[in-house]
Amino acid sequence: MAKSFIVLAIFFTYILQFYVPMEIVWRNIREHVPLRYHNIAQAVMRAFFAIITVIAAASLPKLEQVIGLQGAFFYSFLGLIAPSLLELIFRWDRGLGRYKYILVKDTTLIVFGMFVLVTGVMQSIREIIRTS
Repeated sequence: MAKSFIVLAIFFTYILQFYVPMEIVWRNIREHVPLRYHNIAQAVMRAFFAIITVIAAASLPKLEQVIGLQGAFFYSFLGLIAPSLLELIFRWDRGLGRYKYILVKDTTLIVFGMFVLVTGVMQSIREIIRTS
């Protein structure tokens, strides 16, 4: 039952998840398509990319390991390192708080993020190699 609900959730939310990448691609190619073919071109483009992602998912036998590697990299970078770096960059000239607590906090988060990044990526790569 749980697998059925997961399949339904993916089926109904795939279009939403795919919306932003398709808008980026469409913004770059729309000027090369005549105006009267815009709807057809968008439908073909979306179908093409959906088919490509299904082929990629079907051709990778250990897709969960690739997803684990991606998660290990992007969680640590986008969740810990990048926000801390951005806060330091934008707050540097405006002050870092009493006793420079923002500098200490962000430096701690960056160091922890680097630790998570290195150990998570290494563990994911070991797991991919071990099961290959």
